[in-house]
Formats: sequence, C-alpha cells, structure tokens
Amino acid sequence: MPQESPVPDAVADHWTELLADARATAAEYRDRGWDVLLVHTADATVVEEGLDVLIPDNEYDELAALAEQADFDTSRVFTNTAGGVRFLLIVVEATETEQAVAVPAYFAVAEEPALREQGTTAGALTTQIRALGSESRVTFTHDDPMLFFSE
Repeated sequence: MPQESPVPDAVADHWTELLADARATAAEYRDRGWDVLLVHTADATVVEEGLDVLIPDNEYDELAALAEQADFDTSRVFTNTAGGVRFLLIVVEATETEQAVAVPAYFAVAEEPALREQGTTAGALTTQIRALGSESRVTFTHDDPMLFFSE
C-alpha cells in the first residue's frame, strides 16, 4: 500500500478520513468495472485558474500516460468543510473508456471567495497536477466550478 502523504497540520485531523473516502470511492468505481487511478496528494495550492496539486513522481508518470490516452469528459467533486478547510475528492471520468482519476485535495475556506469569483468569471476551474520539481502538468478542466463549493 502506498505511504500516506504528509499534509499541513491544519489538514491532518481530517486527512485520514478523506483518504478513506477516496479509497472507498475508487473501490466503488472498480466494482462497476472502471479502471481508477487514485493519486496521493502531497500538497494542494489555490492558483488563479483553480488548484495546483503535487503528487509523487511515479504516480505523475502514470497519470500523464493515462491523460494522453483518455478523454476525461465528466467531473465530480465531493466536498466537506472542517476546521476552516474545504476538503475535496475530485473525480474526473473518461466515460467512454470507463477510466477515472481520483484526486484528494483541500484549500483554506478563506481562499474560497477568490476561487469562486475566478470560477464564475472564467466559467470553469482547473485541477493542475504535477510532480515535485516538474514544470509539466496534467490539467483537468471542470466546466461547473460550483462543484467545488457545494456540500
């Protein structure tokens, strides 16, 4: 089993629960016959376009190969808020090939107004995923930014 990712102290109290939910969600997809890549987030940062998520190098390589092969056309975002932090499980789906990527993430509730405004203005938010020290990114666009703010 992969090692759990370190996260900031403000997130740690609820991170284990989010990872358990992420594993359960991935298992539900697999039970329906889907291939699922569950990435292990090391850090998440709000950027102008949405979220920037840092993952391990080996998972990034697998994600990049998958993103080249599949058309991820659907987004689902499961949210919860605790301790001033918005926790997210972002799942992007390639419905035609029954492949999904599950990305646990988080951001400070204080950053929500700016992120919400950006999503409203642009009509979309992105999840940019990268490996440590890499300029390469896999970017998923979410056409409904409100998915990030509902509970």
